[in-house]
Amino acid sequence: MINGLLYYSIIPASVDLEKILLIIICSFSGIALLLFGVIMLYRSIKILDTKYLTSLRESYDELFMAVAFSEGEELEANIEKTKRLNKEHLNRKRHAEVITSELLLLYNSFTGESRKNLRELYLKAGFVEYTERKVKSRKWELQAQGIREAALMRDERVTGRLIQLSHNKNRLVKENAQLSLLKIRGFAGLDFLNEINTPLSDWHQINLIETLKEHSNSTLPDFTAWLSSNETTVILFAVRLMRHFKQIEKSEKLFPLLEYSNLPVKTEVIRTLADLQKTEVLPLLEKRFGKENTEIKTEIIKAYAILQAQNEAGLLPKWLVEAQEAEIQKHCLEALVQLDAINALNGLDIKEPVLKGFVNDLIKQQHS
Repeated sequence: MINGLLYYSIIPASVDLEKILLIIICSFSGIALLLFGVIMLYRSIKILDTKYLTSLRESYDELFMAVAFSEGEELEANIEKTKRLNKEHLNRKRHAEVITSELLLLYNSFTGESRKNLRELYLKAGFVEYTERKVKSRKWELQAQGIREAALMRDERVTGRLIQLSHNKNRLVKENAQLSLLKIRGFAGLDFLNEINTPLSDWHQINLIETLKEHSNSTLPDFTAWLSSNETTVILFAVRLMRHFKQIEKSEKLFPLLEYSNLPVKTEVIRTLADLQKTEVLPLLEKRFGKENTEIKTEIIKAYAILQAQNEAGLLPKWLVEAQEAEIQKHCLEALVQLDAINALNGLDIKEPVLKGFVNDLIKQQHS
């Protein structure tokens, strides 16, 4: 009886419960069918879109190949045909991305005249304008993408914008812009170093140097101009540039940096001077040796082995005897072997038993 009272207090007696349930079931069924229809429609649209994009890619691939292997009037006709087609598709983002990606892929795959033809197509058929729109975009992802495309095609028309972006707050945009400036302008693109006030990562420096290797036959700027930068990593990068591109002239300007407080800079300076065969630095290295930590002492010893004349031990025996660190002793012995100056070990007053044993073994090997 209580259940009956509860039932009738919620659902009036005049309402047919079966009709309510039927309406609810029909409603849910209708919604389910509608959702199914929407899903199927979306899937069909996706399939048709994928097929269309595949067809579009194939059509453009055929046209790009024709451009790559044509010349003269035929080349101009194919470029004009692509230009007319681009007026329809380059204003549609998805189409434009597919088409541009295919062009860049083929451009990277070819060399010689075919590559030259595809670059001409890029410059004349509307692709460059599409890239420039991306470079000017406020979305950093599009900016970075446009910058890479412009750099690949050596498009000098975006240089002004790249110079602005080379100081962008977004690290990815900034580094892409700097790399692109070097791809397009070569060593002249290093001007951005004049205004840098944020660190250059080691990885970015490596990428910059690799990019500059493409222009290794060009006239080198004076890398020492950046040795007075307020940014330590720019100084380090300038030293690395001198080392990689063998800029011997004015390398004596590196000498004062032997007293620089930054360890990576000092290390790179010593290695660079050794690679450039600057024997004039030997007296400075000898003078600095006793003031340095183990890491820099090791670099000095390695440089000493490169710069010192063969069969001449110099100060190596003295450093060996005075060294407290086993690592320094080891590098001194290696340097003496490299210089073929083992004879300088004869008669040394060595107290430490292990070191004395190594020295005696080396002398015996020398005489055997």
